Amino acid sequence: MKLKITILIFTFALQSIYVNAQNHRVIDSLQNELKFAKDTVKVNLTNRIASIYADSEPDSTYKYVSISLKEATKINFERGLAITYEIFGEFYFNKGEYKLADENFNKSLKIYEKFDNNNDNNIAGILIRKATISIKKNDMLNALTLLNKAKIIGNKTTISNCNYSIAYIYAMIENYEKSLFYIFSSLKYYETTKDSIKIAHCNNLMGHIYSNINNDSLALIHYTLSLNISKTRSKRDYAYALGNIGIINNKKGKYELAISIYLKAAEIFIEIDDNYSLANTYNNLGNSYLELKQYQESERYFYLVKNIRTNLNDSAGLATNFLNLGNLYNNNNKTTKALEYYISSVKIATEHHLTPTLRENYYGLFEIYLKQKKYKQAIEYYVKHIEIKDSIFDLEKAKSINNLSISYETEKKDQRINYLNKENDLIKASAEQQKKMFLLLIFILIAISLFVIILTYIYLKLKKSYKQIVKKDTEVIIAEETIGKNIKKINDLKETKNSSEKEIATNIVRFMEEEKIFKDENLSVSVVAAYCNTNPKYISQIINTVFKQRFNSFVNEYRIKYACRLMLKKDLHYTIKAIGNEAGFKSNTTFINSFKENTGVTPSQYLKNLNTEY
Repeated sequence: MKLKITILIFTFALQSIYVNAQNHRVIDSLQNELKFAKDTVKVNLTNRIASIYADSEPDSTYKYVSISLKEATKINFERGLAITYEIFGEFYFNKGEYKLADENFNKSLKIYEKFDNNNDNNIAGILIRKATISIKKNDMLNALTLLNKAKIIGNKTTISNCNYSIAYIYAMIENYEKSLFYIFSSLKYYETTKDSIKIAHCNNLMGHIYSNINNDSLALIHYTLSLNISKTRSKRDYAYALGNIGIINNKKGKYELAISIYLKAAEIFIEIDDNYSLANTYNNLGNSYLELKQYQESERYFYLVKNIRTNLNDSAGLATNFLNLGNLYNNNNKTTKALEYYISSVKIATEHHLTPTLRENYYGLFEIYLKQKKYKQAIEYYVKHIEIKDSIFDLEKAKSINNLSISYETEKKDQRINYLNKENDLIKASAEQQKKMFLLLIFILIAISLFVIILTYIYLKLKKSYKQIVKKDTEVIIAEETIGKNIKKINDLKETKNSSEKEIATNIVRFMEEEKIFKDENLSVSVVAAYCNTNPKYISQIINTVFKQRFNSFVNEYRIKYACRLMLKKDLHYTIKAIGNEAGFKSNTTFINSFKENTGVTPSQYLKNLNTEY
């Protein structure tokens, strides 16, 4: 299981790079358009860029939506402002700052409601987000009111989104029958429209329900489906599914594996700046360390949660956090602190009607008073715990939930026969795909290794050949330095039969070798002709006939050999460019190209190999 999770995470990283690359290509295109955009077009483009960044780069979202707000306000572009405030709301919602999110959603709603019915879907979308904020605040009644309002004005997609949120509400109050009813209603539509992310959401919620009725094998199937669907589409949803798989492992007593999974989820929530979800993950880490009796680590994470929940003004989250701190100190026999946190949690849970949290607090208080031999108070809280437990959930409900699940499978007939078997097939296919991916990665690593070996071999071979070239060239230069003549040019002169050509050719060589006229960067055929007291055309002809070279190549050969002799000096402190200038080259590029043409290596390669040989 640990290997499977590791491979999934690694695969997610690779595929995220691909998805991010695609997004950046779109953003680059939009940014190019933005350079020339003005007024409403500029507002629309910045809003679009901000939306693309929303799930992966919150800082970039904030940057672009702030530009949009400034531009839309300046030109009084109300439709643009409505979208801008909506994106701001989403930005703060993703950070878990629900008060600021709600304020921006309200500003957006106020503007949308001025216009005609064409904005109904936008309004419905915002109402769903506001309902989700109410759910986070545990105000389920207001959430249901908002969702029903959204269903009236929204299209089929909106209605399905509302049904999903209603399913979430029923799951939170542990009415799993109704929750599954609404999930299946949404799932039918999402499967028709092939909305992968929403299908992932439904599977995540179904996993939560099956986990809570202790059907962990079915819960794991749904969480894994959600994980596989979301890994290339949404970092946030991938991290949710990852965290839920961690919970299943925690329930199975695999605490260290659960911790490693939670930490991966936490990394993603930190990256996307989702503080609310990060607090939930830290809470899970605290519980795992508590099970391992690593009280110090458990306390550290619970206090991190406390700070985040306090900053977010999250009362329901604080109630759960105080319950966990109570459990920590109860297990660690610090009963005074445990009582303090249990009582604080009960106060918040009672005020906000957090029935499941109350139930767990009552059991904790029962344990504390039992340890203190205060049997009257212990019995009182145990009775309260049992009453809530019986009122929330019983075996008949579990049976009813399973029957509801079966009826849903039957209802879909040919489209949904043996849904769980299909899920298993998907999991097997996913496992096979992951295996192929793993083998592909191994193949890529082997290919890279071979490529590196080949490159190293080529490099070493080139290095050896460079040494041989430099050695040979240096031997020639040293020999020429000894006799004071260009050996090749002497041989060329010997083969010349025409006496007048030979005389002028000999003069050209003398001027080059004795006067070193090649060092003049402005040297031309006309200048050499003047030295030899003849015309430029005849000089070109003689160089071509006697030395089998064009004028530039002839001169550059002398310059390169002079540069090589400079490099042979032990006390040389010239740069490559300075050596080229000293040899008569105007341009460093011309010097390097000519040097390589004449010697087979660049000046820097020549110097490097020269230093190893001499």
